[in-house]
Amino acid sequence: MKRKIDGVKSADTIYASVDGGFKVAFPGRVAESVSVEQAGPVALRVHSLVDKEGGGHVLLVMWNDYPPLPAEMNRETFYDRLQEGYVVSGQNVLASRAVKLGDRVGRELEVDTGKGVYHRVRFYLVGNRLYQIMGNVPLAARDEAGAADFLDSFVLWSARDFPARGFRLEGATLPGWQASDGSRGKVVIEWIGPTSTPAAVRSFVSIESGPPTANGATAALAAAELAKSWGGQVGADKITLDGEAAVKLDAPPRAGELRPVEALVALHGGSIYLVIGAVNGDEKCSEQLEEVRKAWKWEPAVAASMHLEFLPDPVSALGGAVVVNYPRDMHRNETAEPERVLHSSLFDMRKGQ
Repeated sequence: MKRKIDGVKSADTIYASVDGGFKVAFPGRVAESVSVEQAGPVALRVHSLVDKEGGGHVLLVMWNDYPPLPAEMNRETFYDRLQEGYVVSGQNVLASRAVKLGDRVGRELEVDTGKGVYHRVRFYLVGNRLYQIMGNVPLAARDEAGAADFLDSFVLWSARDFPARGFRLEGATLPGWQASDGSRGKVVIEWIGPTSTPAAVRSFVSIESGPPTANGATAALAAAELAKSWGGQVGADKITLDGEAAVKLDAPPRAGELRPVEALVALHGGSIYLVIGAVNGDEKCSEQLEEVRKAWKWEPAVAASMHLEFLPDPVSALGGAVVVNYPRDMHRNETAEPERVLHSSLFDMRKGQ
């Protein structure tokens, strides 16, 4: 899924990629493609956006996901490998420097390709995703600002839309945290932390929504009830979700036990919304909750049956015998015979089921 949004420059269009998790300013028409490239034993699915301005000017963004890096390789040695690739191919690296994208460190190269082309590229490894932002211009035009302006326009950005639940998340980035594909009952979406696996979760952040548990419920009463059951307390600070009042509560962590330690509670449109963070021991989730809070935008809720956007890629089912696709908001329920039975459901927030 992608969106085009008017940019700050009259000549440019801000291209926002929801699946890629970024925004960038292209001056012209963009061509999008996906290819599979072999990197040793690993097949990489590489996404590309290219804008050929003419006159030898080419602007390009590429991104792909890698498996976890080997223990002996860190971000800098990974960037070293990428830089060595230019040298091995006979190109001349004119400059190499560290660059920052918010608090993330990348690397920028200036390269003479040996074919009359000046190539400028920035690498950013975010979690296991590599972004490459490139500008190619004739070598004689290397001092022009076009490539630099394009590279500077790249920012991380994401949007997840949940119209059946009445909100969206715009700009939330949780590097290293893995998001679930679909909803599960009252759980709209869940992320597990970098040290977690689906079978051994050590931290998670989840969003829940549904009807209030009692008549006359308020966010404060719901927060107080949660705080009591968690052995925590309701905070005194005033906080908001997209301008509407919300309540924050905290509870102490425990070593060896995964338990909720933070939550945001809001009442909107007659439904209760919870943003919950849970950790085991000294794991952390506060920054991630704040990312979600800042990205939160309310929108009119629609019937679940009216929002049937499918997942970006089909998923394996029935023990790998088939691949299927289904609406993003649906949840695959566990069954006693997962190799024979596939059971999915769509939660209706208005009915609470």
